Amino acid sequence: MNLSVGTVVFFFAMVSLGMLAAGKPLVVSLLPLVLGGAAFLWIWRHSMWTIDIEPYDEVELYENGLLGRAGRKQRALLWSEVSSYEVGLYQPPLKVTADGVEPTRSHGTKVHFSRDGDGDFEVMLSGIAEGDALMAEVSPRIMAHLLPAALETVRSGRAMEFGPLSVDATGIHRGARTVTWDDFDAFVENPGSRVAVRDVNGKESLHSKASELPNQAVLHALIQRLQAERSAG
Repeated sequence: MNLSVGTVVFFFAMVSLGMLAAGKPLVVSLLPLVLGGAAFLWIWRHSMWTIDIEPYDEVELYENGLLGRAGRKQRALLWSEVSSYEVGLYQPPLKVTADGVEPTRSHGTKVHFSRDGDGDFEVMLSGIAEGDALMAEVSPRIMAHLLPAALETVRSGRAMEFGPLSVDATGIHRGARTVTWDDFDAFVENPGSRVAVRDVNGKESLHSKASELPNQAVLHALIQRLQAERSAG
């Protein structure tokens, strides 16, 4: 792409010089060069934007967070910044090539970290040799930050919202329907990427699409902790 951009700019420069040699006014002669420079800037910024939105496929794990690298771009992620995280499929952005519109890279699996400031942070798990091992290290560290805050919310009498579901001291809710902690048995995942709450009688209710539930890792951990505290009490 850099060669193509350089060729285009060189062509416009030659056109400008030709117009100057032909006696055209300076302002008119410089117009092709200005247009060539604008084209270069647009392509360069678009390329940087495409790189910036792609997940990191090289990361370093530290005690307090991650350092991600993609080309010359690198950014740090602190556990204390993370508000939620999800593992899911990665759909790469498209780019225009000589052969038409193509994805910038292969499809795969990514983890998306949401944080309150400085933008989100994504890692291409399928692009890392030991992506599962990385998440086995990362998940407990983030959970140690997120779960206490979620527990404090519920213990203070408020509800934690997870898309269409909410969790509070009385049980799990979806709209006007509730499965109390006395009736709760398990949180199950069904075929077709759907989830449900199963009660002690084996009935499943409060059905939701998995994609509708943000921060599922925290939801599962919160339910397990509250159920365990209920049983112990």
